[in-house]
Amino acid sequence: MTVFRYKFLLITLVILLLILSVNALIGGALMILKPDGSLLGFPKDYLANTPFADYTIPGILLFTGVGVVSTIALIGMVRVHNIPWLEKLNLYKSMYWGWTFSFYAASITLIWIASQILMTDFFWLQPAILGMGVLMIVILLMPSVVAEHEKMD
Repeated sequence: MTVFRYKFLLITLVILLLILSVNALIGGALMILKPDGSLLGFPKDYLANTPFADYTIPGILLFTGVGVVSTIALIGMVRVHNIPWLEKLNLYKSMYWGWTFSFYAASITLIWIASQILMTDFFWLQPAILGMGVLMIVILLMPSVVAEHEKMD
């Protein structure tokens, strides 16, 4: 039962990371390519209560902060790799870097969406992304997931 539960949780986490990374990379790239938001159908007045004049900086932040980090986490959760420079960025030395980057991705997503909720008008995707970030944290903190990603000394 424990193995099944762990595999179910891992598959769920991988699917969430895949959805998050693809959406953030595409959304961020489209904001960078057309900073007026027209490629995504975003009106410019959506940024009225933010410090941004256009979508360039939010696009860069979305692409790199959410998209790239989620992609790195996805790679780390799908296959165990020994990548020294990623290990150096691992704040949780007792954990495999794929777990840590998944935690980073979930945390960055929660910060991103909380900032968006505070600064912009409601957008239907916000609760879904918030839920994804919370679910990722819950999965990552499940004892079976933690146990599987602890480093063996």
